[in-house]
Amino acid sequence: MRAEHIIELSKVTVGVSKATHFIIVPLWALYLGYTIKQIGIILSAHILSYALFIPAMTYFSGMFSKRFGSGVSLLFAHVLEALAYFLIATGDYSLLVFGSAIGGIAEHMIYPSVVKVLGRAPILGKTKTEIFVRSYLFEYLSEGALIALFGTLTLIEAQRFAYLQIMFTVAVFCFLSGIIAFFYMGKHERTVPMGSRSWSVKFSSHEKTMTMAFVFYNMSVALGVGMTVPYMPYLLKEHFRLELHHIAYVFTLVYVLHAVVVYEIVHHARRRGVLSMIVFLEAITASLFVLMGFFSGSAYLFITLYVLRSSLYMFITPLSATYKARVFKREVHDKAAAIIRGAWALSNGIGRLIGAYALLGNVSLVFIGAGILGLLGIVGFLIFLMEVPGVLHMRHY
Repeated sequence: MRAEHIIELSKVTVGVSKATHFIIVPLWALYLGYTIKQIGIILSAHILSYALFIPAMTYFSGMFSKRFGSGVSLLFAHVLEALAYFLIATGDYSLLVFGSAIGGIAEHMIYPSVVKVLGRAPILGKTKTEIFVRSYLFEYLSEGALIALFGTLTLIEAQRFAYLQIMFTVAVFCFLSGIIAFFYMGKHERTVPMGSRSWSVKFSSHEKTMTMAFVFYNMSVALGVGMTVPYMPYLLKEHFRLELHHIAYVFTLVYVLHAVVVYEIVHHARRRGVLSMIVFLEAITASLFVLMGFFSGSAYLFITLYVLRSSLYMFITPLSATYKARVFKREVHDKAAAIIRGAWALSNGIGRLIGAYALLGNVSLVFIGAGILGLLGIVGFLIFLMEVPGVLHMRHY
């Protein structure tokens, strides 16, 4: 097993976990009779736990990697993820919130560990960017496969059993993935001092400006996304009255399109430049949010716009990661990335709390507001970057 295989396995685990959390958990809570406000707290706990603990997580993850290697971090994250879904499967509200919170911490611990594996290991025959981008293909395909399975189970089994079967399956898969990663990394990894000292590294004035640009951009976009996207399963079930299997197949289509789109990232980024692609796609996806607000009364148009928006948005995360890796010096990259991820997660969590209340009122205005926030974010991003000489004119690929 080579390093890219362990990266792909970890991303598959992230995929099945994300699909379970974002699609199955809110539907499970709705099935149990919880209100949208309670569902909002469950969803917010997932992302806010990560946002609040990200400095400590970055520090301790670096310490674990330094002393024991990334295998220990991956094992701990996967086991924590498995525990989260056992707690969620109980159906008890307090355990749902707690399970969602520790699942958020676990899911986001996997990402830095994967990046460390990618940075340390020798990769043969492909660039590390190509390996990283291809890992997203495995993540999205695993999401689609899991949701398709859930949709099929709801047709042939009792709903409660379908929910429980999926969550227990994901929990066991997370646990086994952690064991495989642990034994692979323990046997093959070169242990290199990692990351905790990155918090003492100082930014240059331009790096401070770029960090603020990303923070403003990410917080504005994440606020709008948090108000809307996590509640799509709820809206399809309650607002548009779709059957469970129809909801599952809508999201299966979304994830399959994600896989198709992400496979083309490298080609398009090389041709047009990373920054121009980020700006263009953010503007388009924010505009599609606005259109979703105008067409919130039509299930067909609303779902079509959502599928299109989600598929285009999947370009942005890998492109943004690639861009940050090139505009920040290696010494400060980990610190800058942690600050930016923390800002995104905090704003997204606040957005989820707002959405739980706002969507009880006017669904149309919530989506229009989300689109406006996205447009403001990208405008602010460019205004900040104008202060950094030459950065707007570089392709950064």
